[in-house]
Amino acid sequence: MKHTRILSALIAGLLATSTLVSGLTVHAAAESGTKAAAQTYVAVSQPTTHIVGDIAMIREINSKAELDAVSTASTKPATTLYTVNKDLKVLGTDGAPFATLDEVLTALNYKILPAFRISDQATADALITYLKELNFFDCLLISADQTLLKTTREALPYTVGVLDCTETYKDAAALTTEQCLDIRRATKTYNANVAILPAHLCTKDTVQYLFEHQVNVWTQISDEPTVTEQYHALLSGAVGVISDATDSLLDIACNKLAENTLTRTPLNVGHRGIPTLAPECTVEGSLLAYENSANVVEMDVFLTADGHVAAMHDITTGDTCNGDLHMEDCTLAELKELYVNRGWENDPTYGQLRIPTLNEYMDAFKDKDCMLFIEIKSHKEEIVPIIRDMVNEYGMYDQCTVITFNEDTMGYMRKHWPEMALGVLCEDWYGFMNGSNPDEDLRTVMEFAAPHNGTVNPGWESYSPREIRAFMLRGISVNPWTFYGDNDYKNHFLDGFSSLTGNDAHVIKRLTQYVSYTPESTQLLPNDVLALNTAVTTYNRNTSAKAPSSVTVLEGEELISIDGNQMTVVGESGQISFILGVKDRTLGYTIYTQPTTLSIQAEEETTVTETESQTLENTATTAEPGTSAGTSSSNDGGCASTVSGIVLVLPALAAAWVACKKKED
Repeated sequence: MKHTRILSALIAGLLATSTLVSGLTVHAAAESGTKAAAQTYVAVSQPTTHIVGDIAMIREINSKAELDAVSTASTKPATTLYTVNKDLKVLGTDGAPFATLDEVLTALNYKILPAFRISDQATADALITYLKELNFFDCLLISADQTLLKTTREALPYTVGVLDCTETYKDAAALTTEQCLDIRRATKTYNANVAILPAHLCTKDTVQYLFEHQVNVWTQISDEPTVTEQYHALLSGAVGVISDATDSLLDIACNKLAENTLTRTPLNVGHRGIPTLAPECTVEGSLLAYENSANVVEMDVFLTADGHVAAMHDITTGDTCNGDLHMEDCTLAELKELYVNRGWENDPTYGQLRIPTLNEYMDAFKDKDCMLFIEIKSHKEEIVPIIRDMVNEYGMYDQCTVITFNEDTMGYMRKHWPEMALGVLCEDWYGFMNGSNPDEDLRTVMEFAAPHNGTVNPGWESYSPREIRAFMLRGISVNPWTFYGDNDYKNHFLDGFSSLTGNDAHVIKRLTQYVSYTPESTQLLPNDVLALNTAVTTYNRNTSAKAPSSVTVLEGEELISIDGNQMTVVGESGQISFILGVKDRTLGYTIYTQPTTLSIQAEEETTVTETESQTLENTATTAEPGTSAGTSSSNDGGCASTVSGIVLVLPALAAAWVACKKKED
């Protein structure tokens, strides 16, 4: 059977679990004082929020008092974070130990996920020994040291890796697309599932861009955040928020956001194109899927006898072509003699399509607002570097993800192309994913998927929303297949998946995908009236202005009045912040903007001396990324972009130039 090794691993996991007595086994812990009672998984007790797929609250614990408080609280966060040393002692902010690791796990009682910061090899080695002896791997490993994180996760492959990028990007005003791709390369290469970013970088566009490129984000905010900062974090699309204010964050997420709040929208993946409307695994069918709202097109590829990468679902062509050949025993020229037209023979548009190469896909989709999921069906090792070199030659790293069923190919990916996002496909999880205990089910899957640092890509029937939530709380994406027809898509759109792969991409083309709001100005005067119209983009890439379904004022409510989508300034001075919500009419979910902050100040006359005026006329400045002069934001795939140029800083001329550039962008 084709997944013998997978089943063997699953059976071994079940046998190991069966040795537990009432789910608990006592293990000796190396040199750590008391002995912890360990179970193989954490039953996360954080309340379920209104955010689709949920969001993890993460609190850093720095004292015994904090540990006692969080472990006995009636409302618990999903995760608590600890700094440990080589003696397996847990350290406070002053560097002094306040507990042993055994004491921490005993206090948490496997109701809160532990996350461990590691910064040196001696600590990593001690932690590796400890967790192996305890047979406990349902935890997260955090480090800013890429190499240390990689080697530690190789030794503990069933854990979750978290790359701390806060120091690297703390001084960035915004992340460029290339910096986002650098984060993707680093997380994939160094065995991380999650990247931690400073709060100011976690804009909806940036986090969604990383999410679509198979990188999940934790945002780190202050321990005493304002209400605006809390909403900013919760609505960013991050899968986790690090802060001491977990109670307040949970109150907002559970009680103040609308039910079925969608903070990150799933990718719409055209399975082999759009096979209900055009022949599968053809460039023409894939372009039709793109035109019908697919964000991604998926194809299966093999290596021909003469070294070309060609697309076909099966290793033989008989099911979809007018002849039956073996993909890897034939040359490309021989395969090109066939038509991919089984069932379409008399169709005037699609009756004479040929077997395409991956090069043809790349020629067709280069620079389109669409990604490629390349499913490697070949078992040949050499196909991996061939595809890698092709992607690099086309400059399409940002548009590609590799997925595969084959465990050997997963190993080849880690060997030859570790920086590429990898989706671990498996169809043999049905019997193990019964939804009765989602956290325990997760361990079974992690034993196969986690060592390859891949996303989880199952048959969609394998999962319930509770199990998807269990993965997302740990920062692991779930990308299921295959959806058919209107009901499949719409019944499961709000399950919390990172993408939906199906044969009918067009059925969700009118669903809301993105919502944004850009104020005309961030400075308001008394009695100003502001129209609060949002820009709503649907899956078919149409953007239109729409009045919000809701306006929620976060700060400065006394300074304004709201009438429908119209805001009037009634105060003299101060600062206001608010969010706008748009409710999708078809499925009833709500997408909010992140908070908009505006200042109100009475108009004052200003005078400019003759010297100052001459200085302004003669001064030019070059705009740099992150500066206000000449900077514009655009949706360039989710990350901030900047416009640089020489700007005369004469006030009226500079303002007109910036406004013009924004309109062009």
